[in-house]
Amino acid sequence: MLKQDKKVETIPFIDIHTHTEKNANAVFSLLPNQNMQDIEHVNMFSIGWHPWHLMKERAETTLHKIELLATDNRVVAIGETGLDKLCASSSDYQQEIFKWHILLSEKVQKPLIIHCVKAFNEMLEMKKQMQPKMTWIVHGFNNKPEIASQLLRAGVKLSFGKALLNELSNASTVIKELKPSDFFLETDDCAAGIEEVYSKATYFRNCDIAQLRNEMYQNFINTFQH
Repeated sequence: MLKQDKKVETIPFIDIHTHTEKNANAVFSLLPNQNMQDIEHVNMFSIGWHPWHLMKERAETTLHKIELLATDNRVVAIGETGLDKLCASSSDYQQEIFKWHILLSEKVQKPLIIHCVKAFNEMLEMKKQMQPKMTWIVHGFNNKPEIASQLLRAGVKLSFGKALLNELSNASTVIKELKPSDFFLETDDCAAGIEEVYSKATYFRNCDIAQLRNEMYQNFINTFQH
């Protein structure tokens, strides 16, 4: 876990969502079928059932494993989980599993990392119905400013990754207008390092790297290590 009293010059580059183990200050996204022994050296990770991989015949075993791992001290978030209208699994089943993750997030009091594709209305409706207290974070955000505004009004934070490497992306437009407490940075499955993502973020926000590192670090501490 990270300490709250870091000096400015030692503040790390925080990566809140990644599938690669190249940054010691990253939240590694663990899939339920991965071997825990392979990541014994990982300091922080999240655990969840991605909508791409949902299989009803494996539900009991998979959800049981996630629930057991969720209380591990190194688990700082639940997910990624969510809704994806391009997935093979049905919308109803995705919502059922997503709801299960929401309840788990509330139970263990850890934020929720969300994968959402073409299903923001459904996601926001579930948030309205369930009234969760834990923070929700939509990772890999690269949608229109109007959608960003909807999410922020609902109390959902955004996380930006490889889309920032494209100066014409929606992400590069949206990030310019946000408060530091509204967003995070990530690499996801991108080959670029988190330092490159931070560099692009400073360019779009017209701020220096030390300032951004401090803002992201404090946001991480406040959200993930409350």
